[in-house]
Amino acid sequence: MIQTTSITIEHSVVASNRSYEQVIESLEARLGVAGNLKELTQQLATINASWEQVTQEIEKQLGTSGFTIFSKIEHGDLLSMAGKPRRVCQFAIGNALLALQMVEHLPEVALYAPLRLVVYEQDGGRTVVAYDRFSSLLAPYQRAEITPIAHLVEQKLETLVAEVTGEGQQTQAEPPPQHASPLQEERSTSAVQERSYTEHRIQRGASTIYARHYAGTGPAFILMHGFPDNLHIYDRLIPYLHGRQVITFDFLGWGASDKPADYSYTSKQQEGDLQAVLDALGVQQVVLVPHDASGPVAINWALDHPERVSALVLLNTYYAEAPTLRFPEFIALFADPAYTAMTTALVQEPNLAGWLLNWQGRQFAGGEQAAQSLLPMVVPQFAGTPSTFPPFMSLTSDLWSTVRADTQRLPELKTFDRPVRIIFGAGDPYLNSGVAEHFHEAFPTSELFLLQKGHWPQIDGSEEVAHLLLGVPVTTKR
Repeated sequence: MIQTTSITIEHSVVASNRSYEQVIESLEARLGVAGNLKELTQQLATINASWEQVTQEIEKQLGTSGFTIFSKIEHGDLLSMAGKPRRVCQFAIGNALLALQMVEHLPEVALYAPLRLVVYEQDGGRTVVAYDRFSSLLAPYQRAEITPIAHLVEQKLETLVAEVTGEGQQTQAEPPPQHASPLQEERSTSAVQERSYTEHRIQRGASTIYARHYAGTGPAFILMHGFPDNLHIYDRLIPYLHGRQVITFDFLGWGASDKPADYSYTSKQQEGDLQAVLDALGVQQVVLVPHDASGPVAINWALDHPERVSALVLLNTYYAEAPTLRFPEFIALFADPAYTAMTTALVQEPNLAGWLLNWQGRQFAGGEQAAQSLLPMVVPQFAGTPSTFPPFMSLTSDLWSTVRADTQRLPELKTFDRPVRIIFGAGDPYLNSGVAEHFHEAFPTSELFLLQKGHWPQIDGSEEVAHLLLGVPVTTKR
């Protein structure tokens, strides 16, 4: 019996101004070289090695990108012999440890591990890197054990390609098959990629912040994520902001930004991250758009730099004490110093921590559907190495002191004279409509919009939120 499934493959093509030799050299410098896996396995079995020892040996074969080269095929050599000279090289790369986490649950995933990418030289001399997006290859396998790992692999691959090409990525999706299922068509993210962007690695002390800059007009929309999110919560929104300048970035400790160890992750530190991004990109006038835990960051920065703020837009966020404010159980647990020993032990158990993340995702408005949309963005950064858990624990331990400090600044909101637009998903049980109304009372220049959405209105109401963003009044006064 033969069973056939049609899938939509999203194919990425990234052109670089760097020479072919530079791209190849940069790529290989970031990839580890695989040894003879069979021999390694036999050696480890002979000494009755523990799984921890096995893991350590495999990690030695990973490059700085988190990938190993398993094979390299120079197609250009044969083309030259055929009298059709062109430089083309295919790489098979992967991470054996991440592959095993998926294959143990579904052996078919091994079809795509290792993954492949091609580097070639165009007729005009430009160098191109092409690959298929890993999450689209695994689209038929919608399982909680697989999807987050697939997104982590894809994130690592995108970062690698961006580094070796020095270019922002643009994705082109193949047309959907004639008989593609509705689920597969809904997963196609080609619309999200309609806008190209430039990627930046911005220095912040000894670490770097990952940022994307979408060229356009007007004061820049600065789209800011909370925790435990990253910049991908705005992927569905950005295409609807066509023509406008947009900047997204991952705070240190999150997404594709560095995750330094022994670092003090606080709301005040994130204000510094925001300042570093704006300074590096030379942006003067901004429309700050915080969501969730980035609310205190944006509001305090706006109070301290009102002359640079054209408008402030709040998406399901918080700032100070409010009568109906509730923090999600997952956040509240880690924020309570009485449970520090327990939460520290909890993060050492990946399965238990993963279960808790999944459970929390289902508590937000939207239930299982919201969880399935968000968890692939959130979970990989906790499962990766280095993990986002240390930044998460540091920020949650800072939560109540930040709220108390910001409550002292609450009267300053009355004097803030820039346009403020409050856009909340009314279905959020935590940062709820009562919190939105509290903001509306605190900001005299504010407008309030309650949408029939959940905690992430930029995801489940992206077009409606974009319309409200584009319509926000802006000021140019200093």
